[in-house]
Amino acid sequence: MDVPPGFTRRKKNMVCRLTKSLYGLKQSLLAWFGRFSVAMRKHGFSQSNSDHTLFLKINGAKMVALIILC
Repeated sequence: MDVPPGFTRRKKNMVCRLTKSLYGLKQSLLAWFGRFSVAMRKHGFSQSNSDHTLFLKINGAKMVALIILC
């Protein structure tokens, strides 16, 4: 880890403290999509088996198709 530009060291061998976790960032999109899927199912959408990013809602003669692109 490099010291940010403009940062002056007050003590020798100082350690940078992270305010946010670096771990799990790759899984954050998967976690978001999991919560989104649950919310869409609560609103009456069904998730396609062939394309998991496609959500369908059929109400009488009306159909709503929602595709999520990430």
